Parts: sequence; C-alpha cells; structure tokens
Amino acid sequence: MATSDSSPRKIWIDTDIIFNKPGQEVDDGLALMMALNNRNVEIRGISLIHNVDNGYRVTKKLLDFYARYPIPVYKGTDDARRGAGKKTQAVEELAGALEKDDLSVIAIGPATNIANLIEFYPDAAQNINDLVFCAGRQKGAVFTTRGSTTHFPDYNFEMDPQSMMDVIKSDIPVTLSGYEASSSIFLKQEDLEKIRKNGRKGDRWVYRQLQPWMDRWKNELNINGFIPFDTSTSGHVLYPGSRYFHYYRDIPVAMNVRENDSQNFYGGDKKPYLEVSHDFKTQDTVDFVYKTAPEYKQVVMENLLGK
Repeated sequence: MATSDSSPRKIWIDTDIIFNKPGQEVDDGLALMMALNNRNVEIRGISLIHNVDNGYRVTKKLLDFYARYPIPVYKGTDDARRGAGKKTQAVEELAGALEKDDLSVIAIGPATNIANLIEFYPDAAQNINDLVFCAGRQKGAVFTTRGSTTHFPDYNFEMDPQSMMDVIKSDIPVTLSGYEASSSIFLKQEDLEKIRKNGRKGDRWVYRQLQPWMDRWKNELNINGFIPFDTSTSGHVLYPGSRYFHYYRDIPVAMNVRENDSQNFYGGDKKPYLEVSHDFKTQDTVDFVYKTAPEYKQVVMENLLGK
C-alpha cells in the first residue's frame, strides 16, 4: 500500500521484553522507548514472545509512560523453545494488520511468532516489506568484549533456531543486526544519570531498571557499561539508509553446528550458529549489519531522553 513520503513508516515490534526484573537484560525496553520517541514511524502493534504475561505488564507500563497514541499489545507463545506451529493472538493480529498495510517488522526476540505467521498466514506475511532480527554473526565471530573472557550467546537465535531458519528460507527480505552491529555502542553510568535526572514521567522508574543491569556487567564481566543490543536492530528501521549502519548486502547465510562457546549461559558440548559468509554456497541470503558508527550512541540517547 503506497504512502506519501511525509507519512510515518508503519511498523510492528515483536519482542521478548523483560525490563522489569532487576539484573536481567533491558535492551528490548530501550528499543521500544526509541521507537515510541521516533516521529518518523507509527507503531501499529506490539507482539510478545516468551514469558508473555510479564512482557505484557511491562510493555503496558512503558506505553503508559511514553506512548503518544494508543498501541495494542498482543501475547504470542509463552515458551519460544516449544512454540513452533502455534496460532496465537499475536500471530492472528499481526496477520490482520498486514492485510491492511505493508509493515516493517522489528523482531527483537526469538523468531517463533514470525515463523508461525508465515506458516498460518503466508499471504499476509508477504506484506512484510522489511524484517530485521537481533541475531546472527559473521563466520567464526565470537561474541565477547574487551577486558572480558565471557562469550555471549546469540540468544534470540539459539532459543528457537528452526523458526529462524524457516523465516530465512521464506522469500521475506531479512536483515540481521545483532551483536556485531551493536558492540561499538556502550551506555555508561553517566548516561543512566541523564535518564534519572531527565524529568519525564517514568524516567526514574526506567533508571531503576537499568542500574542493576549496569551493576551486573561491572560485577560479573568487569565492564564499566553495557551494550544496548536491540537499539541497533531497531535503528535499521527507525533510520533507514542512514550513515549509522554498514551492511553486507545479500550475503549467504547458514546454520552451522559446532563446539559451544557460551556454556556459561547454556550447557551442552555443541550448539547451532547462525552465520554469514561470502564463502557459503547456500542460496539463502540476508542483509547483515556488521558495524554501527560510534555517533549512533548520541541518537540512542536523544531518543531515550525524548529529545
């Protein structure tokens, strides 16, 4: 469906948001806050995947604080590891929204809801004009940071690898913007203090959710600051064609199984890896964000502060 250049881009957010449990990851909440502040997009709906009851509560809380217009929230599968092949409210409502409008989809959780959409509503799924996941890596890349020996998992992919591959093997255009895209952006203690002192309804509550995550990175990883992973994923949609993101276009992608490099998060000797490489012979391709410009951090902060 055609829109004028001045019309906000219609988007949908699919998320496994936690945000309100001290010491657990906060990235989905930050990505949602960025989208709520961005006047170049209109959020048509939010679907939840994994631990959806808590996700519903915290999403509604953030919307009460920061939404400028009504945004519906729908529950998907409660356990992404066992959610394939299930028709949920989230899948039905996303399909209904796509039957009305072409949408860009920011998928910052496991791919379960999107794979189920493709299975049950393949015609509606064709109206996704841009689908971005926080997942994937270049062949052989390790998810770690300077000064730490910890290897992070590719969480969203590893929770439901088959659903991700089902989506990639569809003919929906997929972009991967995960760890490598976001690893140059760190939020520091002084950034959290700016949020705490910002003065909007909700800012002090948000600060109280972020501080335990900051403390965990310091205490467990010996890192002063944390990477807001999903903000680079959402940025692909919020700032299309911008100078902030560097891409490999139409690069081959494959799932490879080898030694588990993040056993501190999940057990098992081996695990699947979602990898891109021009060396792969597969016909499956994606666009891959391999780097984010350092100045994107200022964009993140301006959005989080409502500027």
